[in-house]
Amino acid sequence: MVFLRRCKIRQIFFTKNYSHIPSHSLDGPYDPTLIEQDWYKWWQENGFFSPKHPFNECSSCNRVVTILPPPNITGILHLGHALTISIQDALIRWERMRGKSVIWIPGTDHAGIATQSIMEQFLMKTQKLKRKDMTRSMFEDIIWKWKGLNVAYIYNQIAFMGASLDWSKEFFTLDSSLSKVVTNCFIQLFNEGLIYRDMKMVNWSCSLETVISDIEVDHKVINKPTEIMIRGEPIEFGVLHKIAYPLVDPCNITEVVVSTSRVETIPGDRAISVNPNDIRFLNLHGKYCYHPLDPHIKIPIIPDEMVDPNFGTGAVKITPAHDPNDYMFSVRHKIPVVNVFDFDGRMNASCLLPELQHIDRLKCRKYILSKLKDKGLYRGSQNYQTSISFCSRSGDIIEYFLKSQWYLKTRSLASKVYDNMAGKFSVLPQHYSNKWIKWLENIEDWCISRQLWWGHRIPAWYVDCENGYWIAAESEQAALKISGGKDVKQDLDVLDTWFSSALLPLSVFRWDNKNIPIEYPLTFIESGSDLLFFWILRMALLCTHFTGKFPFNEIILHPLIRDSQGRKMSKSLGNIIDPLQIIKGVSLEISEDNAFNGNDLEQDMKHHLKTAKQQFSNGVKAMGTDSLRFSLIDYTKQTHQINMDIANVSSAKYIFSKLWNATKFFLCQIKYYNLKIIDENFKSEHIFDKYIISRLKETINLCNMGFELRRLFDVTKCLRRFIVYDLCSVYLEFIKQELKQNDNKRAECALSILYSTLYTVVKLLHPIAPFITEELYQKLLVFDPYSKISIMISNYPHKNGSFYLDYDSIKRIENIMMLVHEFRSMISNVGRLNYEHEGIIEINDRNKIFKEDVVKFKNIIRNMIGMKSLSLNDLNSGLLNVHSKFVNSELVLHLRVEKLCLNSFKQMNRIKWLQKQEEIISRRLKSEKYVQNASKCVQVKDIERLMDIQNELKLVRNLQKNAI
Repeated sequence: MVFLRRCKIRQIFFTKNYSHIPSHSLDGPYDPTLIEQDWYKWWQENGFFSPKHPFNECSSCNRVVTILPPPNITGILHLGHALTISIQDALIRWERMRGKSVIWIPGTDHAGIATQSIMEQFLMKTQKLKRKDMTRSMFEDIIWKWKGLNVAYIYNQIAFMGASLDWSKEFFTLDSSLSKVVTNCFIQLFNEGLIYRDMKMVNWSCSLETVISDIEVDHKVINKPTEIMIRGEPIEFGVLHKIAYPLVDPCNITEVVVSTSRVETIPGDRAISVNPNDIRFLNLHGKYCYHPLDPHIKIPIIPDEMVDPNFGTGAVKITPAHDPNDYMFSVRHKIPVVNVFDFDGRMNASCLLPELQHIDRLKCRKYILSKLKDKGLYRGSQNYQTSISFCSRSGDIIEYFLKSQWYLKTRSLASKVYDNMAGKFSVLPQHYSNKWIKWLENIEDWCISRQLWWGHRIPAWYVDCENGYWIAAESEQAALKISGGKDVKQDLDVLDTWFSSALLPLSVFRWDNKNIPIEYPLTFIESGSDLLFFWILRMALLCTHFTGKFPFNEIILHPLIRDSQGRKMSKSLGNIIDPLQIIKGVSLEISEDNAFNGNDLEQDMKHHLKTAKQQFSNGVKAMGTDSLRFSLIDYTKQTHQINMDIANVSSAKYIFSKLWNATKFFLCQIKYYNLKIIDENFKSEHIFDKYIISRLKETINLCNMGFELRRLFDVTKCLRRFIVYDLCSVYLEFIKQELKQNDNKRAECALSILYSTLYTVVKLLHPIAPFITEELYQKLLVFDPYSKISIMISNYPHKNGSFYLDYDSIKRIENIMMLVHEFRSMISNVGRLNYEHEGIIEINDRNKIFKEDVVKFKNIIRNMIGMKSLSLNDLNSGLLNVHSKFVNSELVLHLRVEKLCLNSFKQMNRIKWLQKQEEIISRRLKSEKYVQNASKCVQVKDIERLMDIQNELKLVRNLQKNAI
């Protein structure tokens, strides 16, 4: 009757028409695949992802706005993306439950260099076409079609993760509205003199024929001679070759021997350098050598402090066009710069050996070495450790080229950021603040141009006249107007992807470059720590410059995910995991419906399948989104990196299974009782009631504090303890005993408290685990006529709420649970199978309250332990034939074992292990070296450990004699 009456009362409060609420049964065990599939659509249909109120009607303290770092369109999301989504969505849901109007904006990034690289590989593989075999517009059209397919799958992954994003504001970084903002910002910076064009040394990818940023450069340490496949050819690294450069005017020395690993750059050598303090070369300062490949070229020997006299022979060759340090050397000493590579990595006409022209530079190494050997100038080799720089997109070796590029002056922008920092924003974890300041203080001008077709075309135009110059304009018509009718030609390059990404806090709101959007600045930005410089700092530079305000109030960083072995997740290592493999389970098959024909995403998915087979050889059961989210957030307590282990996701699923079963237990029992809704005036005199209410109050406080301090791992920690231990292991076990007493009043009180506890804990858990909490909330809300239709819009339990704290009750129950734990530990030491136990507790009379509690709750304690019987004796009662444990001066526990079968496999292994440990520790204690070197503290601990082992062995041997 109560259940039905509550349903009818509740219905009158919902005047808005909501779509059909999904319904699932709690009869079976917890199965995330059954309950997680419907809720996301229901939330969307009912507008729960949209802001509560229009932003122009909200004060800044009552609104929250942020963006999801836009994933690249190049492939499916991995666990790193899942972590970002989990953290952001937890914060967003928490803020929404606090009554804030929330805007959380989704989008994707065009990922210029990555996308173009993948598409070029795809075209070559499928159609044997190069990018340059088609027009720029044709190439762009192909990518736009490919992008649509990829984004559909990416958004499906995001939805599976439960991200409560405002999809009405979804963006793509090449959308026309965003591109307009990017163009206008470039023009403004150019006109302010902050963007300029200059010839500088840059990272160059020969395979992609473009400048690349530092974040797109991978580094590999080589400790010994190693062959690495580059462009399909094995190339040796880790070898230092010694080359003789003949002196022009020999004296007692006829040559200078130089050490180099870059034999292919020898044609570009234009000097030799030694350390000015190296006495071996003092007589050679200012002298000349013949170039080893062309005796007509004389190169000077120049002393410079940059040379390490301990490297190789102490003399190094200088190739200004292909090494940043050598280039700076050439500037200091006015050495000519000769480029011997084309931009595709092949030798050019300046390579001194005509037969090598148009051949890949790395393939020329062996030929050049053979030439030097023929000339008698090769002096051997040695192994050495080095770090090789690779293009992360193509796998090719990075070269350094002197090339004219567009640059943004960052010093003045950094100064604005620095001046506005005080009290304006925070960086979490706090140790990143020092990095932030260091980067601002040491920032260099930013190369913002890329030699690509895919991206924001640079709105710079060259005015073709006698003294040609550059201008910035949004169109050719505007450029002609500025040039006064002179011919103009737009730069072919595109902007660095990070340039457009740095403007997102403005561009996503379609900024008109005049009025600052009402949504600006963002409340917080949350991202992986690796993006602090490449993205977050650059947002601060540009957005602060244009608006005079920081683009965000708070920076929150999380550690990077690595595999269980601590390795970075990458395709080359085969350890990348698709979140859906964990959420839906890995059956080692992927349906053809999920593989998109005709693009690289299909290959990406096949690669993920291969990875799954390697890591989940027996397959993996569906863990669900909630379990993955909970475990990922829990992992963030590892501040530097996350070593991902699937076992922790399974552990999270266990927590939800416990909560599921607790709710199911309540729903089964409440049918027979009247439920009372607990209010702030409710008080119970029962110690177990006081305990769970007090623990719940503590958990509410800790959860709120965890969210406020952005320490979400504290939230998962306290919720795990509360659900598994306080609620299920303690209070539920107590309730089960209460229900056996046939006291309806006590049963109703306990179940009412259980209801309030469950109703509160699902709200506490919701931001982290949205699906199971909505499911359980829908089952529980029928008893509360004032509940909201969805947990998403319910109120988050407040730390200043009505629940009270009773520390005395907490301590008393903890003492009882300590007994349970100690007895379980004693039982585990003698094995648990095939015998029964009798527990005996000896308590000092001075501990009156504890003794009374043990007497009162003796049956509950016995059932929790799983004992045959439990009795209470006075201290020092002199029991025989028992296993005893001295807990403290007022408490001793005894265990009497009956019907013992000591031949169990577990017991025999335990005895063998104890005997081995006894032998190891005894041998160690007899060692003279140990006695002399080990501290007294260590020796005492080892002696105590040996005594414990010997006592346990003695116990087991005595039990063997008395075994039945």
